[in-house]
Amino acid sequence: MDPPRLRPLCESVAATILNNPEDWERRDEAVLQLAEHFSGLRDAELGGTTDEWKQLWRGLKEPFRMLLGDLRSELVRDACSALVAMAAATRDQFRPLFREILGSLLGALAGGNKVIKRHVDECVDELLQHCRYKGAVALVSEKMTTSRAKIQRESCARFLGVMLEHWGPKYFHDASTLDAIGAALSAGVRDASEVVRRTSRLNFARLYHKSRECQRKAEELLTDMEPRTLAQVRFRVGV
Repeated sequence: MDPPRLRPLCESVAATILNNPEDWERRDEAVLQLAEHFSGLRDAELGGTTDEWKQLWRGLKEPFRMLLGDLRSELVRDACSALVAMAAATRDQFRPLFREILGSLLGALAGGNKVIKRHVDECVDELLQHCRYKGAVALVSEKMTTSRAKIQRESCARFLGVMLEHWGPKYFHDASTLDAIGAALSAGVRDASEVVRRTSRLNFARLYHKSRECQRKAEELLTDMEPRTLAQVRFRVGV
């Protein structure tokens, strides 16, 4: 499996989606074709250069942003299925497209449609396990501290947990990443949503036990907590 062989299909799908804004069924058929094709490549050996993969994904950026912004849950569901199939087949080579569409995925959570939220939640959970895109930490953390949409903050708290649980310590060693996580957890343990507070306490424990550097950051955060929150977090961490 390499980008030159995939390009004709990807270009055809992209053109169908972009050129048929009023025909949602044609767009849906196109994205389902893409999902089916990549599902069959899950165990194939990857070829191609990083630049070739970047060029391939560049043509799919706008089509997927269009699909993820649609109000039809069927389209969002099938777009999510295609993204998961592509990420599962290409792993970290999927990173350039993940970077471009993560904002659209998170934006879809703020619309209030519970069916779309479920599809996007499941999609992002899987994408984060298939592909390590480090920029996701900062973006998810930022949404936790700034979003007014409770359901978006709840989802982002869980996404942060997926990263802390499934990614290795090397993804959390630099100061900017730890600062972003620290801001998200500090806001999360005081959030108006009980779901966010509970998930953030669990994420605090995940951070504490991830590595020595992460533990130092967690201990630093503990010094700024009010007594009741501090007791709850310490109980969850086990210290």
